Amino acid sequence: MSHTLVTGVGGVPAHRIAEFRLLLSDVPVLTATQAKGLEWDATLLVDPQGVAAEPRGWNGLYVALTRCAQDLGQLTLTR
Repeated sequence: MSHTLVTGVGGVPAHRIAEFRLLLSDVPVLTATQAKGLEWDATLLVDPQGVAAEPRGWNGLYVALTRCAQDLGQLTLTR
C-alpha cells in the first residue's frame, strides 16, 4: 500500500509570492486568497503574521490555516 502526499503552500504574503515560487518550484505556492477552495494533504503556511497584516488578513489567515487535510506546517519569517 502506498501513500501519496499532496503538498501545497497555501498562505504566502502577496509581496513574497514570487520569491517562494522560485524556491519551491515543484509545489503550488499561493496566497491565501488564491488557495481558497483548494485542499492538500499537507500545507505549509509561510509568515502567518504577514498574512494577517494584509487587507482582510484575518480572513486570509483562516483560509490558509484550513487548506490541509492532514498536516499543517508553519514557517515564521524574521528580519
